[in-house]
Parts: sequence; C-alpha cells; structure tokens
Amino acid sequence: MKQLFFIILILFSGTLFGKTPFLPEKPDSATSLSAVKESYKLSGHHLAALAGKVLYKETPQEDLYLYILRPQIKSETALPAIVYFTGGGWVNGNVYGQIPNPAWFRDHGIIGIEADYRVKSRHGTTPIECIQDAKSAIRFVREHAKELGIDPDKIIAAGGSAGGHLAACTFLDDGDTPGEDLKISSNPNALVLHNPVLGEGFGKEFFDDHPEFSPILHVKKGWPPTILSNGTKDQTTPVEVAEKFTLLMKETGNVCELITVKDADHSCDWPVSNPNFLPTLQRMTDFLKEQKMMTGTYQTGTNNQTKKEAIMNDETPKVTGIGGIFFRSKDPVQAREWYGKNLGLAINPYGSSFEFRNANRPDEINYLQWSPFNEKTTYFDPSVKEFMINYRVQNLVGLVKKLKENGVTIVDEIEEFDYGKFVHILDPEGNKIELWEPVDHVFTQMGGATTK
Repeated sequence: MKQLFFIILILFSGTLFGKTPFLPEKPDSATSLSAVKESYKLSGHHLAALAGKVLYKETPQEDLYLYILRPQIKSETALPAIVYFTGGGWVNGNVYGQIPNPAWFRDHGIIGIEADYRVKSRHGTTPIECIQDAKSAIRFVREHAKELGIDPDKIIAAGGSAGGHLAACTFLDDGDTPGEDLKISSNPNALVLHNPVLGEGFGKEFFDDHPEFSPILHVKKGWPPTILSNGTKDQTTPVEVAEKFTLLMKETGNVCELITVKDADHSCDWPVSNPNFLPTLQRMTDFLKEQKMMTGTYQTGTNNQTKKEAIMNDETPKVTGIGGIFFRSKDPVQAREWYGKNLGLAINPYGSSFEFRNANRPDEINYLQWSPFNEKTTYFDPSVKEFMINYRVQNLVGLVKKLKENGVTIVDEIEEFDYGKFVHILDPEGNKIELWEPVDHVFTQMGGATTK
C-alpha cells in the first residue's frame, strides 16, 4: 500500500613539516589485528603500525604508501575495498587522522585502506598533487586487485573534508599523474564522503582557478552511488552546498544520499568519540550494502563466513516476509483505538508499524504495517475479500518477470518511491496481493512510535 506507506513516512590531525618521512609509531598493545574485533577503537598510530604497508607511488618528495587493514577472518574470495583520504585542507594531515574509519569497515568484513598523499606542510605541494595522488591510489588498487585480494569492481573512495574532495575527484576526468596507464580506471564504484569540500565554500580561490576540479560543477549521469554527511551548522563546508550537490546528483539520475547531522559544525561525525560517529558510519555501511558494494559482517570460521556471504549476496527473486496486514473495518478509528487500548499496539493515524530485526542481517531493522481500512475502500479492488496482505520481497523486478512467465495476473506496473518498490498481483482465488521491495532505513531515519 504505497500511498499508506508514504503517509506513514511523513508521520513517522596532526601536522608534520618539511620532508620528514611518515613513520608509524610502535603499537602500544596488540601486535596483530588477527585477534582484534573492533579495531576502529584503536588509536590512529596503533592502527597504522599494525596495518600492511604497500608502496603505491614514488614522488620527488616522498614515497607514498597504502595502509591496509584486512578483516579478522580470511576470505577465499576477492573482497570490496574502501580507500580513505584524510582531511586537512590540502595543507595538513597524515594517515593517523582518519584511519579508524577504514578500520570500521574492516571490522564489517571488507578491506579498509588509508592512503597517504602529499600535502603542503610536509611536501610543499598544491591541491593538484593531492588530486593526482588520490587518483594514483585508486588506480593502483585496481591494477593490483588480484594480489591484494580485492574485487576491482567494488572499490570505494572515501574521505573527510578535503579528503572527501579528493575521493570525489577520483571520478573526474582531469588530474591524472603524467605517465600513468590511463587504461586502468581511477573511477571508484562508490563514494563515501564526510563533510566534503565540493567546489563551493571552502577553497574558493583554488576552484576559481581550477573549475575542472570542482565536483559540483561536473555532476552528470553516471556518477557512482554516493553517500555524504554534513553538519547543519558547518561553517567550513556549508550544508547548503551538500544539499545542492545531492539534488544535482538525483536530478541527473544518480543514487545519492545526504546525512544531515543536526547542530554539528565541521567534522560532524569525527572523531570516534563523537556521538555522531557510530550512527553515521552505520548508515553509510547499510547504504553500501544496499548498493551491493559490501555484504554483512563476516562470522568466525570459514564455513560460517561462506554461508554468511551466500546469504548476503542472495538476490533470488522471492518473498522474504510479511510487510503489511490490511483489512476492511466498519469503523477504522474505533478499531485502531481498541487495538491500542487492549492489545498495546503503538497506534498512529493509519494503524501501527511493527518493528523487528532481519534474521539474516541482525543489524538491520525491518517494518510491517498493520492498518484497518474503511469497509468501502477500493484499494483492495479487483478483489472483493475483506483483507489484503503485503509481502516483503527481494529483487522485485526479477520476481515480476518470473510471475509473468508463470502466467500470474499482474494488476499494475512497478512503482518506485524512496521507501521501496511496489506492484500488485492476484492469486488463484482472486486475492489481491501487494509486493514490496522495501528500503527500511527511510522509516528508521524518520523515527516515530513502533510496536515491538
């Protein structure tokens, strides 16, 4: 009941100078990440010391390295990878600053990478060299994906502030290092941006001189799925710029989601101690799962890991649960009040939203809508029954194709909304069935009372 769901939705960094080499400090406790489950809680120096260190670029100023954090459990298949670039206004910054972010993703089953790059304070360089290094890093990861155990089609570029700008620039046409093999793409398959510099606000002088490096000026169809965060009181990268970028992305047919962090200034979800870190990183993780860029948390043991991978990657067209129970009522208002008073349902003007956890993805909240309808409703048509069931499905497009091949009556065409895709069919007894491929996080973000 797409209209009903729509109504319910409405209700509902340190600095180093000169050419000093970047040398990680010795770890203060663990000597290996193999036994560390929540590595994002470790200090940046500790993580850098425990990470695998791979040379990705030689420059006149300094050799540049990737700091690679592998999941606790080894995988027999190539894994997605997320490559982070720290912030610092293209002037300051080092890998210590934001390496807990790729550590978070490492803890959730993919390869986390922090890429060092040249900055003015350490190397006397400009933003152009920063962009060149970022593109070199993504290109290196893709070129060496096989030996690194990385899926070359699931490389995510990420970063905060100026680092977010660099991540976005890996998709732009300009900024390649002379002499590199341009047949190997530097374009990421997804973007994760934290209060990013997008071409307006911070860095105006640079973007006036180099509009080719302004992401907001180069939005077009074909950008990778993108999620970004921004504080509503950010004085460095104003939220209005993030909103404008998000709107342009959507208008050109791209997948883009903005997480606004209320009353937050710059570094809206950083450091780890920031109360916004966990909810923002969790939403970004869920977004990447929805875009099929990563799966769920890997379990201990090879067999469990393999089973989990199979479940999380399963796109078989099928019903996965109940999404709604709708029935005719002589007095829907009285019915809602009765169920609320006597059975304890959390009632809203249209019924009650039941909240539960996904058995295959325990960190994912799902919803079921219970609603009494006026007995004269036409929404159940052409069925004359007193009820209609909404079923949650995965791969609705594939399921409709299968149903058509089997001669099932399809009542209407698939419609898509922010909260999911819908279509209606009839069973052999003439019961109208609503099929829903949900986007549950929309309801989670809106909040509101639920029955649970």
